[in-house]
Amino acid sequence: MPANGTSTNPGLSFTSGHNDPVWVRSNPYTSWPRFKKLSEDLETHTVITGAGVAGISTAYELVKKGVQVVLLEAREVTSGESGRSNGVLGDWLGMKWQDIIKLHGIENTRSIHDSHRYAIRRAQEIAKELNIECDFTQLPCHISLADKDDLSKEIEAYSNAAGPTRAAEALDEVRASDSKTFKVTDCATLHPTKYLHGILRYLSDNHSDLFSCYTHTRVKAYKGDGNGVSIEIDGRSCSIKAKNFVMAMNVPIRSRTYIMANAYYRTYHIANTIPKTEALEHIVTGLTSILGFTTSVASHPDPNLVYLIVTGGRHKTAHIDIEYYEPHFATLKEWVFRNFPTANTVPEFSWSSQIVDSNDNLAFIGREKPGTNIFVITGDSGTGFNYGVIGAKILSDQITGVKNTWENVYDASRKPKSKLLDQEIEKVHLEELIAKSREDRYAAIDIEELPPCTGAVISKDRTQHGMPLAIYKDEEGKTRQFTGLCTHAYGVLMWNPTEKTFDCPLHGSRFDSRTGRCVFGPANAGLKPDDDAAREAAALSVEI
Repeated sequence: MPANGTSTNPGLSFTSGHNDPVWVRSNPYTSWPRFKKLSEDLETHTVITGAGVAGISTAYELVKKGVQVVLLEAREVTSGESGRSNGVLGDWLGMKWQDIIKLHGIENTRSIHDSHRYAIRRAQEIAKELNIECDFTQLPCHISLADKDDLSKEIEAYSNAAGPTRAAEALDEVRASDSKTFKVTDCATLHPTKYLHGILRYLSDNHSDLFSCYTHTRVKAYKGDGNGVSIEIDGRSCSIKAKNFVMAMNVPIRSRTYIMANAYYRTYHIANTIPKTEALEHIVTGLTSILGFTTSVASHPDPNLVYLIVTGGRHKTAHIDIEYYEPHFATLKEWVFRNFPTANTVPEFSWSSQIVDSNDNLAFIGREKPGTNIFVITGDSGTGFNYGVIGAKILSDQITGVKNTWENVYDASRKPKSKLLDQEIEKVHLEELIAKSREDRYAAIDIEELPPCTGAVISKDRTQHGMPLAIYKDEEGKTRQFTGLCTHAYGVLMWNPTEKTFDCPLHGSRFDSRTGRCVFGPANAGLKPDDDAAREAAALSVEI
């Protein structure tokens, strides 16, 4: 399992885990576009925080409409989940269309489907217009259902959502799947970081009068009124004034509404090398269970080979014990070897990523509250690349005064009901979160026994009620320790052995084990150092 060294990804600046995604093979960190830190006060029309697919796409659409934009990112561009995706764009939402119709009604479902089809077309248009070499490939997708599901009803539901011009086609058999399957055409795969970096280079090279980007610039706070928004930058004596503020991020800043309206999951990916002659000529995705796989291919430096990417399995962030992380990769490997015997024995890349799953399977896109000039894109529900492109269209329309046909469906001020209970989502999660925060999360291990390149959360005084310490031992056997409480809601952290981070079971915040740096919200500050080694590492992360 390839892991980043501190020299290539210091403080998890380039990606939010210590395992690299497959995309760095053809787009290494050294070739990424780099931007400066913000060091002076600014005034602009629209500020966007979050330089992933949602933020970059929104910046592009606004600049094309003549709007001045400042894009901010707390680490490097595309260092969040966009760069750790599987590069698939499809018109499915991780649940059956029958269920989507029941949840949202047929008219809203048609708008949902229409917006996802738009996302695929728009990404293709941009890649072509800007001449971005990102391996954009249109492919059909084979969607598998569980044996107990009625295939004919799902095909009927999809056809109702898609309309008569895009009817689903039933298939008798699909390679690498023994479930009931139907096919939809014109889905796509792309190289996510090449695509997004291509947009950034275009904006920087051709629209420097309207576009600027600043990295390692974390928004600490903001205050809006009817005339504009004042934005405070963490650790800097500078601020930004803007007419509009867009939070294009997994978890918007200081927003209990979205924190409680979403759930936070880890999902897993592997990339095996297979002969190009055996490559799938379609995408495969399964709606069979929470372990349903999505399979696609990516280009390989050897023209005779391709990477077979398999994504599958998920669990709530920090809700499993450390011995249950690796079995998720083992399940993916078993599936690959069963269906592709010629695949290399050990995957060349194995990594995980985070999903922000809204309770009604739709992203929150639009004004944070009716009438405000603060906007959000969050709640990707596992289809983040699609929603980034969809969100860019909706927000660029709203900011420029254009009515958007999808804005009511994705209304960011809505309060979704639970899929299972007739309650608001806040009430559904509350008891579970309280119980999880009270669990004994401490590892029963002495620091001396901790293996190198490993972390643990222990009690400072070795009692159940002692202050938790998040301890990491590096490859040289030297330890550093931070306070083991999330800086957001003070949940006791848990060690993530896959990505070598400390994760929070309450709302999914994640922290780099080497520096304590926050790499996933809602926390907006790093862990508090508890010894000199940790203080030195934390200071270094600020200077990066």
